[in-house]
Amino acid sequence: MRDDAPLFQDQRFYRLLFENAADAVVITDDAGIVLQVNHRARELNLEEVLSSEQGDDAEQSLSAFHGTLAAAGCATLDIRIGRGCKLRSLNVEGQRHDGHHVLVVRDVTDRRRLEDEVRHLRRAESVGYLTASVVHDFNNMLTPIVCASSMLMTELPRESQALALASDIRAAAERAAGLVRQVLAFVRRETVPPQRVQVGAVVDELRSLLARVVGEEVEVEVEHGEKLGDAIVDREQLEQVLLNLAANARDAMPRGGKISVRTANVNLDDGEANEHECPAGGAYVVLSVTDTGGGMSPEVRERIFERFYTTKEVGHGTGLGLAGARRFVMQSGGCISVHSEPGLGTTVAVYLPRASPAVASVKEARKPSSVPASARGTETILVVEDDDHVRRVVRAVLEEEGYGVLDAPSGDLALRYVERHEGPIDLVLTDVVMPGMSGQVFVEKLREDGYVAKVLFMSGHTDRAIDAHGVDGAQAIIRKAFTPAALTRKVREVLDATG
Repeated sequence: MRDDAPLFQDQRFYRLLFENAADAVVITDDAGIVLQVNHRARELNLEEVLSSEQGDDAEQSLSAFHGTLAAAGCATLDIRIGRGCKLRSLNVEGQRHDGHHVLVVRDVTDRRRLEDEVRHLRRAESVGYLTASVVHDFNNMLTPIVCASSMLMTELPRESQALALASDIRAAAERAAGLVRQVLAFVRRETVPPQRVQVGAVVDELRSLLARVVGEEVEVEVEHGEKLGDAIVDREQLEQVLLNLAANARDAMPRGGKISVRTANVNLDDGEANEHECPAGGAYVVLSVTDTGGGMSPEVRERIFERFYTTKEVGHGTGLGLAGARRFVMQSGGCISVHSEPGLGTTVAVYLPRASPAVASVKEARKPSSVPASARGTETILVVEDDDHVRRVVRAVLEEEGYGVLDAPSGDLALRYVERHEGPIDLVLTDVVMPGMSGQVFVEKLREDGYVAKVLFMSGHTDRAIDAHGVDGAQAIIRKAFTPAALTRKVREVLDATG
């Protein structure tokens, strides 16, 4: 290619290339004094940024960058400028030419935020796996506490201090088990199709978790409207949205305050629906979260649904919470609105289409079993459970109800017990995940050997772990930590089932 052509000798051509370059270009002297900038650099206000004081860290970084550039002839630098919602990440590549420094500056803010989010998600995934494992261990510890304290209560004299203490132990263990179930549900990774959800019940079930998310300095108030309707949504995503809104409200009140969570039925006409950007007018269930924080300026309020946009300091938010909430609500056929003024707090309202009251299949499925908890039995049950404490207390509960019980800590040992046992085994009650041989594999081997028995699985693991071990939703299962009444009711239900 000839560089002596008239076009390449025309300074206006080089000026045109310089001004219209996609990247910002800055020319400085050896001391870092800005001599010339192009159009993109002026858009980023780089002349002022590179010439003014940006704080000790940025100033030292720029000084070291120019020193390296002067000595080595080339250098690179990643720098953050600004604060809060104006924070920008810049990548600077420099070359030294004839006593001048030519800097090519790229705004990589969105890319850095995406990289930070990927790292965050990877850490969250690791924490999720760890949490699921710890929750399983907690369930194994809570099961004998709940069952043993319940059995003690039936043996202790009424009005005695010992009975009151046993009752306190059981109540505390059941509250702990409830909190563990919430955490377990929160870290689940399954994709669940939309289902009929009682929005008020979701709020109530997450109430203790909400209190822990916002901390002791923030008061949480919950208020439900009358005859609240249901919505057809992904329950887990709804829980995530509520917890995100509560976390945002907490961050808006660093010195404490009050969060009000309200639910209500509303009917939007077409004008109101358009105002809230709902698809159409009609019947909705609204879930709103109001804080007593400092509110938002109009400029911030206009950008809150932008992906990666955040007003929080570095390391305290990804800018995906409200963007994700809006995506979930729109996918559910609803809308989300924000009302906020400086000094007057913020209200975020989620509008979800109200389900027809004619649909009742999910409610029917959640009705408690008609089998009485006190129903006694005479059948023989084989209990296979690797945790010694759980196995002993399950045996005690079943024997108390009149059942004959065999128990084993592993599938291999249970198979040997079955071979030596004279008489039928009516029910196999086995843990799903066990060392060596899983519950499902044990049941399959038992049937291969010609033993036919009804099966009830028990587990404190996530649905994902249970599915991975071959146990699907069509099979009977009871979740740890269960009470004696729940266990005996489920056992009786499986024994009495036809087929």
